[in-house]
Amino acid sequence: DGYYEWVTGAEERQLEEKKGRKRARKQPYFVTPADGSVFAMAGLYEFWRDATLPGDHENAWWVTCSVITTEAETTPLAVAPAEGPGALADIHPRMPLMLTPDRWDAWLDPTHTGLDELRALLEPPPGGLMRAYPVATAVSNVRNNGPELLEELAAPEESTLF
Repeated sequence: DGYYEWVTGAEERQLEEKKGRKRARKQPYFVTPADGSVFAMAGLYEFWRDATLPGDHENAWWVTCSVITTEAETTPLAVAPAEGPGALADIHPRMPLMLTPDRWDAWLDPTHTGLDELRALLEPPPGGLMRAYPVATAVSNVRNNGPELLEELAAPEESTLF
């Protein structure tokens, strides 16, 4: 239970900020709860109708969704790799808004409509609950699938051009 994130070096982050061309291959990390528990990502979904199509058209209705993100944690990871990032913010400046099990019911409750209630739901959980470890760059290719993609590497892979 977790997600992949690709770390970039300082040079590449500067290129991204300046809308420059990317050069180095990014190292993927698997981010997961340190205690092995399940977590949920905050998200929104919506059904909407394409007004340009007749109501009975097979493509008239769309289901859309999005994962809500927040600033990445700067607190140390609960378990950090020997070589590599010590906090989620060292991997990427944003992260999914994680919901701990005690907040699942409140997140899914449609009666929460007060602005203060909703703002409270957007607060990230306490930091230091996650771990991140390097995985093979094979996860970067959508044709690859399998449990081996979750295997922890002893250290980040050497950077190559291809």
